[in-house]
Amino acid sequence: MNRLRFRWLLILAATWSGTARADDGPRSRPIAEVLREPLPPEDLTYAERDGRIVVAGPTFEYSVDPTTGMIAALRARRDGRDVVRLVAPARLVVGPYDSALPGGVGETTATSRGAERIVLATSGALRSAEPGDDLPYRLTTTFYNDGVVVCEVALLPKKDAAVAEIRHEVRAAGAFRHHLHKTRDSNGFDSPWAALPPAGGAATFSTLTSCLQVFSPKAGLAIFTDRGATRASEGLDTAAVKVAGRDGDDATVSLAQYVVHERPSDDGFRLKAGEPFSFRLGLSVVPNRIPHRRSPDLRMFAWIGDDKNPYPTDAEILDVARLGYALFQMHRLGTPGEPRPPAEELDRVIKTVHDAGMLFIWTVNADLMYASAPGVRALQERGEWPLWQ
Repeated sequence: MNRLRFRWLLILAATWSGTARADDGPRSRPIAEVLREPLPPEDLTYAERDGRIVVAGPTFEYSVDPTTGMIAALRARRDGRDVVRLVAPARLVVGPYDSALPGGVGETTATSRGAERIVLATSGALRSAEPGDDLPYRLTTTFYNDGVVVCEVALLPKKDAAVAEIRHEVRAAGAFRHHLHKTRDSNGFDSPWAALPPAGGAATFSTLTSCLQVFSPKAGLAIFTDRGATRASEGLDTAAVKVAGRDGDDATVSLAQYVVHERPSDDGFRLKAGEPFSFRLGLSVVPNRIPHRRSPDLRMFAWIGDDKNPYPTDAEILDVARLGYALFQMHRLGTPGEPRPPAEELDRVIKTVHDAGMLFIWTVNADLMYASAPGVRALQERGEWPLWQ
């Protein structure tokens, strides 16, 4: 009896030990295994349902009204809940002509359906309050699997018309806290940003508008154009963010950009009969990607040398590997193709990094810092530069 009991205790101990090891928290994996792990698909899909064209990506879904080609609905999700959604269809206003007026008679067809890009072509007419007074247009809308939508608009006036405004407007609700405005004459680094105004407030701009966005750590929505403020009277808005309401961390906002904004007393912007007037509009939304499952595994360590210690020792590299890092990045290495002295040390460092199961990365902006360096040019001529990027 005692022997049988002892054997059962051994079996239970072995079982418990194996279970404890299996449940003992997350464990590091070889970098080769991590890099070869397939990523979740992030393809676009196309569908037609309930009288709408629906283009969906990994975290977002756009719905298009086929009679106008305009974005009728949008939703983006994070952690199982909507963090961005339109509260009204996107709107294009050209003087008295308005995509929001009922009775659209356009047609939309899909000219390309790919996993990374879907293209829709629309032929339609903007309605006005006057019966029979329409403004024909062509619209090409390109959806990308990163959540960006680019709309190429060509207005096709049948008669001369002077318009006081050409405005693109989007009304949305979501997890928005701040706003940012970028101009066409700036690279964006100096773009003004601030907290959203309180409910009923607005932030307005009168510069060459390019991109207007609202955002928070959870979500973001942007509209953009390539012809912002093509013509605008001094002192009038070229872009505006208006806050209709606040509910905790969420806000309902209106984003508007003007291609044209003239005072009614001015002559207006003249659209000439038979001459197309073209411009581009767009939207972009986040979250736009599925969380990267490799991110916790690709921890990066940056090593910066100096004149006294230009290269790390093998012991230092192995210490980094033991700490669980998978990427070993080095700064101050000199020009790619011409390592700093003693140059032979670089081969040793790369070999030790690889032997330790890590990846080696040169300074991440090497192509910007050394683009004109002789060593880089020589690598480019030999077709070897991609090996260093």
